[in-house]
Amino acid sequence: MLVFCSIVSRSLWGYSLGYESERKPYLKDLNLLAIDDDQLVLQGLRRSVPAEWHVNEAHRLEEANLEKAYHAAFIDIHLQKGSSKKHGLDIISRLAELKPHLEIVAMSGDLNRETMEK
Repeated sequence: MLVFCSIVSRSLWGYSLGYESERKPYLKDLNLLAIDDDQLVLQGLRRSVPAEWHVNEAHRLEEANLEKAYHAAFIDIHLQKGSSKKHGLDIISRLAELKPHLEIVAMSGDLNRETMEK
C-alpha cells in the first residue's frame, strides 16, 4: 500500500498508519524505515514519533537494512541524483515488491499532481 500524507500532529501518527488514534493512541515498539537524503527530515521524523518507536534511517536504499521487519517505510520520492543509483519512486517500487504488506509513506516537500500519479 502506498500512502501520500502530511502529518502535522504527533497524535495523528497512529491514525496515519491505519490505526484509530482515539482508541489506540499509538502502538508500542514499531520499527520504521526512513530513507531521505536530507538529515533534517530524518531528524524531524525521529523526533516526531513516540520514543518507543525505532526509526531506522538511511540516506539511500543501499544503506537500509531490508532484512529487518518494518511496520512502515517513509521514503523521499525526490532523492537527489548523486545520493543513490535509485530514485525515490524506484525505491518505493522495490520495497513494494520485496515486502508487499509494508505500509509505505511517500514523502516530499514538492508534491505536484504529475508526481503523485506516477
